[in-house]
Amino acid sequence: MEQRYQEMEDRAKRGEDISQLQVPLEAVKQTVTVPEDKDPRLWCLKTFGNEQELCIKLMWKAFEELKSGQTVPVYSVFHVPYVKGYIYLEAHREADVRRFTKGINGVSQYTGLSLVPLDQMAGVFSAAVAHAQKVKVIQQGDWVRLKRGPYRGDLAQVAEIDDDSHTLKIKPRMSGGQVAKNNKKIFPPKWFHKGDVEATGQVVVNVEPRRTNQGWKHFYVVDGELYRDGFVYKTFRSSAFVFGSDVRPNEYELADWRNAPPISEQVRPPRDLPQSKEEEDRERMPPPPLPVRKDRGPILEDGEQVIVHSGDLKNLRASVTKAIFGSPTVLIRPLNVDVTSELSIANSRLCKYFEIGDYVTVMSGDHVGDAGHVEQVELGPSKTWGSHATARILTADYSSFRASLNDLRRSRQKPESHQKVGEFRVGQLVSWAHLMGTRDQAGDRAMVLGPNARKTYVSLAELQPVQLPRRSIYKLHSWCEDKKQHRLVPGCVVKAPQSYSGGFPVTSEVLYIHQGWVFLRAIEGLVGERAYLVAPGDKCEYVWDPDDLPKGKGRGKGGQRMKIKIPEKTEEELSSKTSPREGRFFWGWQGGGEEMAGACRVFIY
Repeated sequence: MEQRYQEMEDRAKRGEDISQLQVPLEAVKQTVTVPEDKDPRLWCLKTFGNEQELCIKLMWKAFEELKSGQTVPVYSVFHVPYVKGYIYLEAHREADVRRFTKGINGVSQYTGLSLVPLDQMAGVFSAAVAHAQKVKVIQQGDWVRLKRGPYRGDLAQVAEIDDDSHTLKIKPRMSGGQVAKNNKKIFPPKWFHKGDVEATGQVVVNVEPRRTNQGWKHFYVVDGELYRDGFVYKTFRSSAFVFGSDVRPNEYELADWRNAPPISEQVRPPRDLPQSKEEEDRERMPPPPLPVRKDRGPILEDGEQVIVHSGDLKNLRASVTKAIFGSPTVLIRPLNVDVTSELSIANSRLCKYFEIGDYVTVMSGDHVGDAGHVEQVELGPSKTWGSHATARILTADYSSFRASLNDLRRSRQKPESHQKVGEFRVGQLVSWAHLMGTRDQAGDRAMVLGPNARKTYVSLAELQPVQLPRRSIYKLHSWCEDKKQHRLVPGCVVKAPQSYSGGFPVTSEVLYIHQGWVFLRAIEGLVGERAYLVAPGDKCEYVWDPDDLPKGKGRGKGGQRMKIKIPEKTEEELSSKTSPREGRFFWGWQGGGEEMAGACRVFIY
């Protein structure tokens, strides 16, 4: 816009006529409607009757005035169902509201009229629209699922709608000539066939005409139930079934409906059989598919991470700060960008953002309720984020499935962990690149703990177990010095710093030593995965070594337990145990006394 205005100014300086030039307003996209000074104000009016009926009366009055050629000073009138006793009118002046509502029973023109603040007008409209979008409307051909009776849980389709009565067609549940009429008679579903019913000789199949929205139709009648085309037609109120997004027909149910019996005298009375080829082809058409939902963007919540997939801010990562249900826009705060203010952006331009290793829960779709780790994020051939992006989720039972990114949500629950997976176990020393291992996660991934207390997720295929020598040989060649130049070996007890919390030193057992780094397991204060630590050897303090304790059962004469006293080591004893290769840290090696090289050792906890 600045460039266009600059061009207009340059043309005016050159003497050109710019009166016919206009700035294309469609190029400016506004994501939030903000009331301006010239816009009408919103007024809140107290009522003493049904709010919906009063709104209808006011709209009818406006219709009559427009029909007679008069000017209506009120632009809109509405009510919010959860705000009882009030309606909202949009007008410029208070006098216009009082004049327009004069003569309407249930409305007071002199008390209870207040002006909605300018900064709250957008919120009132958004709340009304959000509540209106929650209302579900049943239409003919919609899928529903019954909630009670012998057909509880069965899939059905709306055939006719008459006020609050809905005629549904369902796959029958009948055995022989007996029909499922209550919870005591629940038979397996079976398509209606006139020959099979008459073969039992217990019931009589009659033919009766019934009036429908498409005219008069004939039905087979068995024990008071109407059958046609293999289905049973029953009438229910809307409270007897669920509809909309709560139905979610399964693939096998849709396939079963597509394989309904063909049109013949066994499923339809002869009077209604198609007489031409076109009518027969029209009758054989499958049931209508599920209604296509318009892509209005993901359903976001406060705190979720998103990424912009279109527009000027493409590939911008952000965190949602405020999301209103039903609102077409959300407020986001950019991440990794020196911007402190919030941005308002359309919901349809956002996509949820996940990284490999995130623990997520599926909120909708075929795998709703399942949880697992993000194993792979697939962006499609275009390599761009959007509603088409999917993720491969690894579950606790080692299986994987795919789900849309917009159907996922970061889970607050703790992921399930295992103590052992294959040849790997918790507390094992492994080799991988330049990091250390941690705990086994569900599937083929593990969390590893490396130098500098770094944690990361890695694939078990990238890890290799380290073959350690016998304990005595391993303690002889794997050692380092603490901050007081005491010799530390695997198995001894030390005071180790809590590198991730900066608290008091914690008593820990030395598990492994590698290149000056000591891998520890706390024996007091910390439990679970937090009990595993890594710290430099010169930051620890030697306490004692269990190998220096007296051997035996520890009982003296008279069966009384002997008190164990940890002997204090002299400088000569310490120096005698020090290897001549001072300053070098070795793993178990094979021959030649060479230091083991290659990949860095990692530790799974």
